Amino acid sequence: MTIWEQIHTRYEIEPITAVAPLSGGEWKTLWRLDGAQAAYVVSLSHPTTTEASVAYEHRLLHHLHAHLPQVPAPLSARDGSSFFVDQGRISCLFPWMPGEMAEGDDVHWVAARFLARFHQVSVRYPDLSPRPDVPAWSEWDWHAAAWPAIQAMLTTTPETQDPIGRHFWDICGVWATAIANRRQYIAHERSHFKRWIADLAQSDRPLTTGLLHDDFHGGNLLMAEGEVTALLDWDGCHPDWLLFDLSNALWEFCSDDENHTLSMSDALAFLNVYAAAAGPVTKAEFDLIIPAIRCRRLIEILTALRGIATGEAWDESPDYLVHNLIALENLQTVRL
Repeated sequence: MTIWEQIHTRYEIEPITAVAPLSGGEWKTLWRLDGAQAAYVVSLSHPTTTEASVAYEHRLLHHLHAHLPQVPAPLSARDGSSFFVDQGRISCLFPWMPGEMAEGDDVHWVAARFLARFHQVSVRYPDLSPRPDVPAWSEWDWHAAAWPAIQAMLTTTPETQDPIGRHFWDICGVWATAIANRRQYIAHERSHFKRWIADLAQSDRPLTTGLLHDDFHGGNLLMAEGEVTALLDWDGCHPDWLLFDLSNALWEFCSDDENHTLSMSDALAFLNVYAAAAGPVTKAEFDLIIPAIRCRRLIEILTALRGIATGEAWDESPDYLVHNLIALENLQTVRL
């Protein structure tokens, strides 16, 4: 039985009139499905996604949707389940959400206000137990298993015949030298931020905790008529310090990509809008925002390098990797 036949059997959708693939989703595969009376999104998980993690996500999405209609909740099948497993992959159905991706300078402040609203709901979520297979940032393993291979890969030369090194130089092309030349800097920053997060976790400093979306950017926000209509992609949502959500959103909406740094005027305005909208991350935590942005840049760098070294990269973008490296350097002297 095909996935479409299973959906037709499991859900109250008759008939299915059209199916079209959707871009995005990173590890997931997405389709738009048109039924007789409504449109839907079919989500097919990556093979590594577990049922426990999806069940956790669906519980929190139902809670969030009850308070924020812009958060899509998975639809229930005839038997009351919110997903099914076929050939080792998890499938679920969501309502099609209206709106267009949030783009342009005028969306920054709308995004800041909506992030504050989401955080207000997230701090009240009753279950802050760890999400299966999605660790808090203080528990992240820093790609320990792949780190020796990453280091070895970055020490190779363009003439190497080592398979991993050859893949690195072929994939990264004109960007490879700039990346390899920063191998000692990458190792230094990895050691630094491992200590930074560990020290922060062990300190007595109060940090606001709630549900982290963990990927709050314009591509995951839909808007119509100047308002947010949907916040999508909850694969990484988990309980954590909301500081990481705020700092990541600040970078996504206020970075100066041309100069690989932060637009300070936009960043300060974004924080003011967030605070004015009663965002729960307090000004007492704002001194940690730049280090958190730098930490996230390093995490993205390491994740990209791991993907190249293991052949498991979902999106090999060496220019973005170099952008993150330069930003990591440039932000060392930035203060809010």
